[in-house]
Amino acid sequence: MGEKEGFLPFYKGFQTICMHHSQDPAQWKSKAVIPHIVLSTTFQLDNPKKPQDYVYSRAGNPTRTILQNVLSAINRGKYSLCYSSGISALVAVLGVLNTGQHVVCNSEVSEETYQVFNNIAKNYNICTTFTNFNDLSNVCAAVQENTKLIWADNPTDPLLNIIDLCSLADIAKAKDVLLGINNTFLTPYLQRPLEFGADIVMQSLTKYINGHSDVTMGNVTVNSDDLHDKLRQAQIAAGMIPSPFDCYQALRGIKTLNIRMDNYIKKFCKNGEVSRNTSNCDKSLKTHPKHDVFRCQASGHSGGLPESKRLLKSLKLFTITDIEGGCESTIQIPSVMSHNFMPGIQKTLLCITDNLIRVSIGLENICDLISDLEQSLDNLRN
Repeated sequence: MGEKEGFLPFYKGFQTICMHHSQDPAQWKSKAVIPHIVLSTTFQLDNPKKPQDYVYSRAGNPTRTILQNVLSAINRGKYSLCYSSGISALVAVLGVLNTGQHVVCNSEVSEETYQVFNNIAKNYNICTTFTNFNDLSNVCAAVQENTKLIWADNPTDPLLNIIDLCSLADIAKAKDVLLGINNTFLTPYLQRPLEFGADIVMQSLTKYINGHSDVTMGNVTVNSDDLHDKLRQAQIAAGMIPSPFDCYQALRGIKTLNIRMDNYIKKFCKNGEVSRNTSNCDKSLKTHPKHDVFRCQASGHSGGLPESKRLLKSLKLFTITDIEGGCESTIQIPSVMSHNFMPGIQKTLLCITDNLIRVSIGLENICDLISDLEQSLDNLRN
């Protein structure tokens, strides 16, 4: 996938940045090709009166610094900060808001995002209006005089609806509010929202960026000095930092990000042919109502409840879990799993039905995955 199909061209040099940015072996006495895991919590001061980069690990760690530098580069941002999880990164975003301000958030988001804006934010007298971003006029109508932030997942969770980022950024600019985008699903390899006018980009590194199901982490990337200072204050003061070992693991994951994403794209298409009963994957993708919008801002794409449960239980290679983005193929029923928190009427409005199955394709042999899906579907027919 790429510019040949009408998508944006891929970020030139992306792979080189992932492999080498801030990781020149010459900067260490050992000349190690892979950055060190610096576990020390305390650092010696050369001059008590002179500030230095590393004093205490909560405020700064060399391994974390390298990871943040790489993430800012691949997101094409000025600053990137890492947090102990994707949702702690979102909580840190609340730190850029003041008491009494207002947020407009897409109604199709994860439970954790909903809890942050609907519950935690209320403790700081920050109110949120949830609305459907498929029609951006809803966003305009939801903005109030005290609105400070517009927040959206793109693609949305779980239906992967596509939001026109340029138009959303125009609305945010016209209303003089910040625009924040959760870019977890596409990663900076396929989409970089800062380039389309977003002020804040958040990603759960737990998913595709780390990609090995062994790290919990999140990050936020911005260009604004003021936003960086506020986000860093939340990172340090609240201590929502990832461990040096997790930073090392995430750096390892980033080195293979483009290869894994390319494989996910190819395998998704091949599985799409089977699961959607069509012989042309590109044709099926074009039926998405926002396909043309998606091509302009991305470099590629990655019955009832009893029947849905039967389908999942008869699968042998797909792991039943709420979490996607690792090397393993996973599957879930959003209506009773990741989005069970939603009231029934809201799930109906968003088409999150009991026969909606969400699949995340991993790196297993494609023929084995297809065979597993086929045998499971055959079981349903019998």
